[in-house]
Amino acid sequence: VSTNWDTVIDAEADRWVKEKYYDRESANVFHLHGSIEAQEHLYLPSETSMENYRSDEENYEIGYKHAATYRFLEEANRIVLYGLSLDPLDAELNLFLNGAFKQSKTLREIIIINPDYQKVRKRVKILLFARTDITIRCFKPENLETEV
Repeated sequence: VSTNWDTVIDAEADRWVKEKYYDRESANVFHLHGSIEAQEHLYLPSETSMENYRSDEENYEIGYKHAATYRFLEEANRIVLYGLSLDPLDAELNLFLNGAFKQSKTLREIIIINPDYQKVRKRVKILLFARTDITIRCFKPENLETEV
């Protein structure tokens, strides 16, 4: 899952998947805020997937993709948040993660990789709400070997 509009992560994920799993063609990266490959579906972090100015068809398409990705995250046992600030203005991302964190029966660990990991850790704790059974681990991007 990416919040980026570009496809840099897609290309690298596809390369990695093809190298590790020879029978797969793609990593199927989902772009929460849309992708430059479908510019008509781009939206800003302060927008949500169900905006009044979009057609019912557009809202349904975006909503369907979000629901499928949401179900995928619900089944994760580890989620890595790489470079995300979880800014409160990113309503869609925060709602998305909050729901996945609350509903997941398998999630055991959240890994934060961010120079400002302390701020992000506080925001993750808010999204976890009352859940205390999930470990939060933090790393700086320049040193993924040492937990901070």
